[in-house]
Amino acid sequence: GSAMTLPAHDLRVFVDGLGRLGYDVEPLLAEAGLRHADLESADGRVPCGAYGTVLTRAQQQRFTPNLALELARVTPLGAWPLIDYIVVTADTVGAGVRQLARYMRITGAPFSIDVRDDIEPIRVEMTTRTSPFAIEFDAALMVLHFRDETDRSFAAALSFQHSLDDAAEFARILGCPVHPNATWSG
Repeated sequence: GSAMTLPAHDLRVFVDGLGRLGYDVEPLLAEAGLRHADLESADGRVPCGAYGTVLTRAQQQRFTPNLALELARVTPLGAWPLIDYIVVTADTVGAGVRQLARYMRITGAPFSIDVRDDIEPIRVEMTTRTSPFAIEFDAALMVLHFRDETDRSFAAALSFQHSLDDAAEFARILGCPVHPNATWSG
């Protein structure tokens, strides 16, 4: 088919997280026409729409505010072994983010990362061709993992161009300022 696909592994990370959050994941997968076995192959691909179906059905099963943030909270370092290794072994957070940006470009990820290190503080811009969910998840995951890997000496502020379910809770959990409905300048 000509439908866009994404790595099955990425959906498996989300499904595993949904399970950790107490969701009944088998019906969610079934709604997307998938079985857990479909997510086990290292090279497997699933239709892009499967992500939306699983996440939408999860919210219908039980609404969770800031679902992307909650999934990031329960996603362990190592969920993506190669990229986590590449980022964590970088000498600095800036180098780690640049490695992540390079990796996203070569893997054709549904979002891109642009590191603006010509300004202080460094600005990391993430853009997506899909839903804001990916941006919320990846921004939260980056902040949580960098904070943990730097013994909490990592500082960040997040600006989203869309609204959040609960921006105050997002900020509380990540321990940094969070600005929804922000506009970029520069």
